[in-house]
Amino acid sequence: MYPGNKIEIKGAKELEKVLRMLPRKMGEDVLVRSTRVGANIIKKEVKEQAPITGKPTHLKYGRLRDNIKTTKIRNRGGAGTIRIHTGRAFWGLFLEFGTSKMTAKPFFRPAFDSTYPKALDRIGKRLGINLEKAATQLAGRYRSLSKAQRRRLR
Repeated sequence: MYPGNKIEIKGAKELEKVLRMLPRKMGEDVLVRSTRVGANIIKKEVKEQAPITGKPTHLKYGRLRDNIKTTKIRNRGGAGTIRIHTGRAFWGLFLEFGTSKMTAKPFFRPAFDSTYPKALDRIGKRLGINLEKAATQLAGRYRSLSKAQRRRLR
C-alpha cells in the first residue's frame, strides 16, 4: 500500500507542459489512450479478485465479474479520465464496504494496491510512445505548410 494514499509521479509538471503544446484534442487522446492501458491492468486484477457466488446474485444484471468495466469520462477541462467501475452490479459496493448486516469483503482496493505500480509504469511507457506518434503526426502537418504559413506560426 502506498503511504498517505498519495501516488507521487515525477515529471508530471513537465508532462503537462508537453501535453499543452499539442492541440487540445490530440493531447486528450494521447492521455486517454495511455491511461487506458494502465486501467486495463488494474481491471484485470479486480476481475480476478472479485468474489464468485454459486449463482448470479441478480439474474437481471449478471455476475459481478462480468460487470467490471472501464469507461472514458470527459472532464470540463478537456482532459479525459478512465474510470474502473462495477457497471450495473451495484451490490459490488456492498461487498467492498459492507453493510449494517454484512461485514466488508474488499476486493477492489486490494486489487488496486497490488497492481498500481505496474499500471503506472505501463502508463509512463505508453505516454512516451503516444507522444512520439503525436509529434510525428504534427511534424508531417508542419512540413506540408507553405513557407509563409510556417513564418506565421513562429
